[in-house]
Amino acid sequence: MHDMQEPAAGLSCGFAAPSLPLRERRKSYLPGEQQPWALIAKSTPVAPPQPISVCYPCPIEMPLKSMELLHYFHKAGGNDELALRCKRQNLLASSMHHPDALRNTLLIAGFHYIVNAGRSSDFKPTLLLHKIETIRSVNKWLQLSDSKAYAIRVRFELVDVGEEAPPEVMAAMHDRYKVEAGGMDLKLRSMEMIPYFFAPLSSMRGFCDIDASPMIKCLLSMTEICQLRAPATDEKPVQQIVWLEGAAVKWILAAIETHVESMPWQDDRTRKETSPGGMKSSWSGLFIATQLYVHQVLGLWILDAPLEVKFHSHILAYLSWDLARGESCLEAGSTVASNFWFWKAFVGAFSLARHIETDHAVALYPLRRQFVRLLYKWSEATGIKTWKEAREILIGIVWPKSAFTHAHTTWLHCLSPNKVHLKGAIVKSILYRVTDMVAIHPVHQPGAPIDLLARCPDLLIVSILETLPKHDLCSVSRLNKRYHALADAVLYNTVQWLKPELHLIFSQSLSRRPRRGSAIEEVKLAYPASEITRLISDTLEPMSSVSQTISTMSNLKTLDIAVPVGLLHSIGNLFNGPFDLACLQSCTLFYQDEDDQYWDLQENIHIFTHPTLETLVIKRAKLDDRGFEPIERPHNTALKTLHLIECDINDDTLSDVLMFPEALKEFVLTQREEPEPELEESSSSIRDYMMALKEQCHSLETITIDFPMLASGRALALREFVKLKTLRLNWDYQLFGKSTKKPRLHSVGLPPELETLEFFNPLGTDEEVTDLLANAIQSLHITCRKMKELIVLVEEAEIPKEVLEAIKSQSQLHLSVIGGEEDRDDPE
Repeated sequence: MHDMQEPAAGLSCGFAAPSLPLRERRKSYLPGEQQPWALIAKSTPVAPPQPISVCYPCPIEMPLKSMELLHYFHKAGGNDELALRCKRQNLLASSMHHPDALRNTLLIAGFHYIVNAGRSSDFKPTLLLHKIETIRSVNKWLQLSDSKAYAIRVRFELVDVGEEAPPEVMAAMHDRYKVEAGGMDLKLRSMEMIPYFFAPLSSMRGFCDIDASPMIKCLLSMTEICQLRAPATDEKPVQQIVWLEGAAVKWILAAIETHVESMPWQDDRTRKETSPGGMKSSWSGLFIATQLYVHQVLGLWILDAPLEVKFHSHILAYLSWDLARGESCLEAGSTVASNFWFWKAFVGAFSLARHIETDHAVALYPLRRQFVRLLYKWSEATGIKTWKEAREILIGIVWPKSAFTHAHTTWLHCLSPNKVHLKGAIVKSILYRVTDMVAIHPVHQPGAPIDLLARCPDLLIVSILETLPKHDLCSVSRLNKRYHALADAVLYNTVQWLKPELHLIFSQSLSRRPRRGSAIEEVKLAYPASEITRLISDTLEPMSSVSQTISTMSNLKTLDIAVPVGLLHSIGNLFNGPFDLACLQSCTLFYQDEDDQYWDLQENIHIFTHPTLETLVIKRAKLDDRGFEPIERPHNTALKTLHLIECDINDDTLSDVLMFPEALKEFVLTQREEPEPELEESSSSIRDYMMALKEQCHSLETITIDFPMLASGRALALREFVKLKTLRLNWDYQLFGKSTKKPRLHSVGLPPELETLEFFNPLGTDEEVTDLLANAIQSLHITCRKMKELIVLVEEAEIPKEVLEAIKSQSQLHLSVIGGEEDRDDPE
């Protein structure tokens, strides 16, 4: 080596195989496999899901991490106000009792966690499971559906993203969260509110009016952005600016939060205080008005596409009903409440005018007349007659300067026609001139008359056509297309189907012109059983098309049904699903049975849940003790009059049904003296029905029970009926209780405001009861000071003398006698 010569050794060097030291063998990573140490950025602080245990059964299976996911979502929103957080947790807990609501809540909770935590690995299998189960439920529901009325229509909107690659499109979607005011916080907060629309609510209390200030403030912000928007050549349109500024998301969030405030809640101490200014409204009416303001006044949503006529008619009908319900604010003296009521009414009238102007939607004329009457009533109540004063009121709430021109035109169209009352001789003179104004010769001929009537506005022509007889109205509708369209609004106002063939012909006509259904306000169906039996044997079309035909009548107010029981299920679909008849105010139900049996009201029980129905008459129906399922129980309804004619009604179910009207005014229950067939569900005690009526004791003004079989051994306690003015019964012992061997421990309690008491059957059949009646009359000046009239029936037996003497002692009491030789008053 020293002389740089290679060694001459014959053997090569040998080395042992490499082996890891013992300490290195225990490591999880081999040398070179682990990356150098580096500081990892912290992810969004999200509370890790924790397993929870529940002591109650869930309506669906909760495998994998379902309970942990629900627990996470239940704890979300911890920074909200106390009232909102308590209500949120309470309603979220109520979703645990309904399978669909619980599964939907889990899906929203999973999406919330993904957006909040930035990862989906924790709950990915759980979300996939519930997504698949949801699809299965929908498919099963569609397969089991036995009616075409229950159909789901899904519209896929294809968005043209140009030549952008999918990753770039996704990146743009996520960048929107970063640049929009409020960022991710508003999105998460809005997402936490979505389950409110899934949770079934308690039926014990109705919805409450809410403070409209939060939503109006959002509209002010959106209006300001629209007025200060950049020119049309700017890169960003006004719609994008509204989203970037966060105004649109804040408005959606305010809409959901106010919806929460309108829901029933057991503890009113957690409810937010309403604004002292009196800007209160129902949530539905406020939401419709604000949507129409954004769409029609500001023109932010769907600028190139008008509202669909049926949908527009549906929401405006509810807004009209809501305004009519709140007319009391015009007389209460609150300027702020009156001005806000006017703003909602004017927004509805403005949207109608714009839709009729752009789309020539003649079917909306009946609704336009309703809003004209509402605005005219406000003008008369407040004394405001000029547009200048009305404009200042609109600006005081929220209104853009760009809409002043159209708003002025709407004001003139709505208020000017009300200054002219077409009555008497004026109407006749106008009609005589109309014959000279309408041209029936070609205009190009020399000296041919000109159609001067065509120069009048549509609303005035419709007002004139309303005074014409049906025959003349048909003649006018044949003149040209415009008169034909205007005449439809009047000609189809009332429709009667007295034969099934007429219904079939009209259904075919309505399918060709669906907008004609919006002009119908009153429908009567009277199919004799003998007539329809023949038709059903030939075709099934009448049974399947009745509900579809009626559902197209979005402005229907009166529905009178007297058809064979074979159509019971088909018509019941009108009430068992989402309501298409948003304007329905009066309904009569009678299904004829060839054997004169009672028809099952359970098939149509959801008629009691209709929100706008005010008068309901039911004939020869049977209702057992099933009633409503807990999840189906409605909330406050507008029902004011309920007539049950010759019905076999379970008193417990009647009590269940009477929980829902907000203020029932009149109740009538009748039955034959010898019912056929025999009653199965009705009680034999009148006290049971009075106990059921106590659900409405705060508002009932008239009670009529013409049910001779009812009796009781105890007197009625009616002092809780604080507004009852008229009471009609069959027998005096129904009021005071039949005589028995047991001593009487209770005396009758007459309503404090009672004015009229009537007995359909003769007095004096029970001596003890006669004495009690006489004593009660003598003490009227103490127990019932406002009673003015007693109506009795006289047949063979005269009125008991002690009763006559007692009546004479009460100077304010008037006796009316029916029967005998002739009807007479105050017999000696």
